Amino acid sequence: MTTPAAESRPAGRPPDQEQATASAGTGGRLQLPALDGYRAMAALAVLVTHVSFATGFNGHGALGAALARLDVGVPIFFVLSGFLLYRPFVAARRTARPGPDMARYARRRVARIYPAYWVVLVVVLLQTRELANGVRGLLAQILLLHTWWPDTVFGPPATSTGGVTFHPLGQAWTLAAEVVFYLALPFWALLIRRLTTSAAPAHRWRAEAVGLVVLVAVAQAWRVWMAHAALNASQVAARSSWVFNQLDHFAFGMALAVISVELVARGRTHLPGMAAPWLPVACWTAAAACFYGAIHWAGLHPNQVLYTNHQQMARQWFYGGTAVFALLPAMLAPPGTGWVARLFASPPLRALGRVSYGIYLWQELVLFDWLRLRDQKVFTGSFPATLAVVLVVTVVVATVSWFVVERPLLHRAR
Repeated sequence: MTTPAAESRPAGRPPDQEQATASAGTGGRLQLPALDGYRAMAALAVLVTHVSFATGFNGHGALGAALARLDVGVPIFFVLSGFLLYRPFVAARRTARPGPDMARYARRRVARIYPAYWVVLVVVLLQTRELANGVRGLLAQILLLHTWWPDTVFGPPATSTGGVTFHPLGQAWTLAAEVVFYLALPFWALLIRRLTTSAAPAHRWRAEAVGLVVLVAVAQAWRVWMAHAALNASQVAARSSWVFNQLDHFAFGMALAVISVELVARGRTHLPGMAAPWLPVACWTAAAACFYGAIHWAGLHPNQVLYTNHQQMARQWFYGGTAVFALLPAMLAPPGTGWVARLFASPPLRALGRVSYGIYLWQELVLFDWLRLRDQKVFTGSFPATLAVVLVVTVVVATVSWFVVERPLLHRAR
């Protein structure tokens, strides 16, 4: 139902889902509980945009146009992944300590992504009894390599009641991008470590900055290449899903990690000025302006799922700005202070944040089953009623997934 070029169809996956704790530059632990709440917000935003799209509500005036852009939850996940996963590498390098244990890192990444995903994949295949290109498509889907081929990028297909092809696990394209990022990150960290061996610790951030600029430039070059390559719609969808197209969003999170570590290393708990009570409001105002730009200035049609390369270029920057400005008060303000930190660190949002990966994984299948149960055609039906049912059922199933599958395996992977 979704396409990589329009991340709300399929939108993306919740990122890494690590506990909202990062290694501090002094060797201690930096507690950022508000990030759990951000995960919840991002996962629910993706769910809302999926339901809005499926019921045809995206075309209903200004509200529909705004809901169509709630796939901005995906860049929020990517920025979070870049921050949380890269920060321990940066902190170790800044203090000349060994980096994270790679065996544990690998166990955690596999336990975080694959088991819960495999459960949903099995349920999808049992229900749809359709494969995307036979055994090759199945193996690619199991390993989250399916986005590397245009004919499998959307995952297992299913025919909806309206005769429209629906992909109940189409959002898994973002998981595929995350897996490549997980694999590449330790090598990138090793490269930066070797390049900065002779530099004074206080100056190593400069090499980090240059490297992150390179990653952002690679993402822009990738889109320029797509704009000039002779690609059909399926090829554009596949190439748009590759990690090269998302590198800038990961790099934004990595940049925030570098800033955070440098602040701690210099004896500061936050970015200068971020303690001011009006700063969170200013950050969220800037995030709202970027989000407004994505709605009205990027040229994105609310009912289209494939964009031109120029539209996608604008979309990536507006979405990236929305994610970064929204996350700034939680990442670089004094820990536990301000209305943003209090709101997103509240127990209800933290609880939803813990099960957000399940919310992300199950939402499309729950939506598909609800439409099929009601014999409801795609792009019809009540948006509020469908949203209420899909939201409640998805949260319940995601909670079960957390306690039965995710939490036990993550505990064993420690």
